[in-house]
Amino acid sequence: MFKHGADFSELDLEGNLLTRASAEGNSTSEVGFLTVDGTAGEVQNGVDCNENGSMSKSSFENAPQNEKKENTIESCKESNNCMKSETAEQMFSRLKIGLKDGKIAGKELVDSVFQLLVGGPFNMENAFLIQNKEYIIPMVYLLDASPPHLQFAYFWLKCGVHRNLEACAESGLIRALLGRLPDAEEVVADFLIELLTILTTYSINVKDMKMFLRALRAVDNKWPRHSAKLLLVIKQMLRKEGPDVFFSFFGGSKTGIHIPPLSKWPYQNGWSFVTWVRLDPESSATFEEETPYLFSFRTRNGLGHSCHFVGNCMVVTTVKNKNGQSVQQCIKYELQVRKWYHVVLAYSYSRWGRSELQCYVNGQPVSGFEFNWHVSTNEQYDRCFVGCCPDSNGKNSFSGQMSVLYLFSESLNLQQVNSLYGLGPNYQSCFKFKNEVDIPVAYMKYLFDGKLSSALVFAYSPQNCDRQLCLNSVMKENQGYFFQTPHAVMMDGVNVVVTRSIHTTLHSVGGVQVFLPLLTQLDFPVQTSTLLSIFSQLLVCSPGVQQQLLQTNAFLVIGVSLTAANKKHITESVLNTFIEIAHFLISPESSSANLLRQLFEFVLLNPNLWINTDGKVQTKLYQYLATDFYDKAKIFNPVRRVTTVMQLLHSLKFYYWVTDPRRRSGIDGKGKAGPRPTVDNILTIRGHILTLMYKIVSNNEPGAQTGDELKAILNFLTTVHEDDNLTDVLSMLIKLVAANPAMLIPAFDKKRGVWVVFKLIGAANENVRLLALKLFDTMNPYNLYTLLTDRLLLHATFINVRTYNVLFEILIEKMTSEILDGRHPEPSTNCKFENPMLIRTIASLLQQSDQQNTEVLEVKKNYFANVCMARLVDFFDFFGAQH
Repeated sequence: MFKHGADFSELDLEGNLLTRASAEGNSTSEVGFLTVDGTAGEVQNGVDCNENGSMSKSSFENAPQNEKKENTIESCKESNNCMKSETAEQMFSRLKIGLKDGKIAGKELVDSVFQLLVGGPFNMENAFLIQNKEYIIPMVYLLDASPPHLQFAYFWLKCGVHRNLEACAESGLIRALLGRLPDAEEVVADFLIELLTILTTYSINVKDMKMFLRALRAVDNKWPRHSAKLLLVIKQMLRKEGPDVFFSFFGGSKTGIHIPPLSKWPYQNGWSFVTWVRLDPESSATFEEETPYLFSFRTRNGLGHSCHFVGNCMVVTTVKNKNGQSVQQCIKYELQVRKWYHVVLAYSYSRWGRSELQCYVNGQPVSGFEFNWHVSTNEQYDRCFVGCCPDSNGKNSFSGQMSVLYLFSESLNLQQVNSLYGLGPNYQSCFKFKNEVDIPVAYMKYLFDGKLSSALVFAYSPQNCDRQLCLNSVMKENQGYFFQTPHAVMMDGVNVVVTRSIHTTLHSVGGVQVFLPLLTQLDFPVQTSTLLSIFSQLLVCSPGVQQQLLQTNAFLVIGVSLTAANKKHITESVLNTFIEIAHFLISPESSSANLLRQLFEFVLLNPNLWINTDGKVQTKLYQYLATDFYDKAKIFNPVRRVTTVMQLLHSLKFYYWVTDPRRRSGIDGKGKAGPRPTVDNILTIRGHILTLMYKIVSNNEPGAQTGDELKAILNFLTTVHEDDNLTDVLSMLIKLVAANPAMLIPAFDKKRGVWVVFKLIGAANENVRLLALKLFDTMNPYNLYTLLTDRLLLHATFINVRTYNVLFEILIEKMTSEILDGRHPEPSTNCKFENPMLIRTIASLLQQSDQQNTEVLEVKKNYFANVCMARLVDFFDFFGAQH
């Protein structure tokens, strides 16, 4: 015989049931199993079958309602007679033998087990609650033992009733489904994944999580069959809504929480009722006819306040006197069934002005109206209930779930309500300690300034219960509203449900780092972006995960794993996932600058990871770094700036070269093992890298080590000899010096930048020579005029207009960042020669140039015109000084 509470892990092929101790568990869905027999392609009872004979979910849903009801009624009658005359063990044995002999059809099997689960005739409208949870696992293994000609499709009851979820959780259904996933057919596996999504999103305990992780482990360098789909289940687990611990109201008579008598009702400063609530009616057929109460606070004579539901809307009622005069207001906002809402009802009282009631849902005002009916009485409020009213019956008792219950002795404003909603459904404390939460500072001032904690009348938390007793968590000095004890009592139809989210369970199995070994399986067929998005969602959902990732250097592990993986897996969706993580770490909601720095250094600024990916992906990465990331991230302190500049220059030198540097510079360029971006993409990427470098160096903040940053750039220009690989860096340096002369020119002189200039002046490329010339400041301390002439004519036979324009800018110390091709603009009348010794250098260049060249003649004309103009200016200055 089956014992109540027993759990079944195996069912042998002869129909014998093997029992074991009841398993721990805390998650599941109200689940049914549908069996369809027949050959492929047949239509049974008006329902389309797949090619393998299994009935599709959509076909079942779209079947005519009258046919489904008739079939259900007929099967109920037949199975009811069997159930009255046999025990559960006998029924399972009979079904097993019938399946083995081929005498039992799929419909009979389903009807039988469904009726056994619900304890009577099964009905989707009224009789779908699981009453005998000990039969869930035997049902699963009964289906496993079915012969091949029967195909089983899994169909979950979409109502999502928490009591069915609780029953399946306690039965260990998650482990049973995980165990049969590798051997399931494709269609059945998809249904299993959907079932696991519902069950694990509701709750997953430590044993289930351990088995879940084992199912993800690769075997012989392959993911187990269907296991990669479990990554999608994890993503859904992270989106769990509602609290982990809550009050569950079953409906029916005497279902509620009895609040102890109140000596008075707070009215001078108003009052506010706050909770998280979820409507979960037992029957959708009678839901519109019922009027379940959210709360009722009344005296013996019926005076006071109450709130009940009519359909999906709330109705607030106030009874002012013994004659029963009352006022009702309907809140024009529909609460959807089986969805969590944060509800606040705030009443503000004014003796001479306008009293009003405001309703807030999910932190936002949804309805407000005048409510001048103030209840003035000296009677004690001894008829106080949550979830029912004093005259409770099945139609006015609440069916659903609630989280912590707050009553404040003041009317909360919008900022306070929005901050309460920002705490989330799992906060169930009394607003005393800031360290209990991790929310933006802007919310803190509205919650932890002492006003809310001192205004609490009661706070009944499901986490603070002892059997049926709900302990009031407020301070003793706030308990003056009660006659005697401030503690409430849960009536028969209420209990506390404890679920376990993935965040809680992960903490018990070692933290988020248990997912890191999965990164070594990236080269197996799996979506890399899906795996990385799990880390992204964990990071956003839990502040504790941020500390775990920081302590384990998780981004270093991710960077190394992605570097070793096949680059075809690093797609734009992977990059978008990293950008989302960066956006969150930059936002005010996150305060983990160290974690952002690790992401930047080990992943985003890791050229070895990205060099062989698609060129568009790399372009998007460096464009993001040069724009949004730099503008918002505050991680570039004076020390970090130098290392970042060096990393960027390293990327330009070894990875994003235009011309292979091995022959001339002797540098072994990286990224040759795989496909590199095109030349156009590389030039675009180099432009973004240099833009980021320009912004970093030009930021003249206190403590900036500009000299070290400039030295790194000069070292790059010294060691790189390919013109294509250094021209854009040299141009960027000229723009830096032109934009920040007071900051960079002294550093340029101190770091002996003139040595680098003379090295570059000897380059074969004219653009490099002229750009290097523009870096000269004053020539007098070096006395290098003769050497300058020799270097300029090393790769040229004459001085052209472009070279003369640069020399003239040095002569008058009016530098520009561009190289002029034609005649330079006429200098102003107050222009003087700041480096007069350079006149001799220009004359020497003209003398040694090829005199037959027409461009030399043009340079001579410009030269003599400029010299004559300067002499006239000197003459007039001298004449004016004499007089």
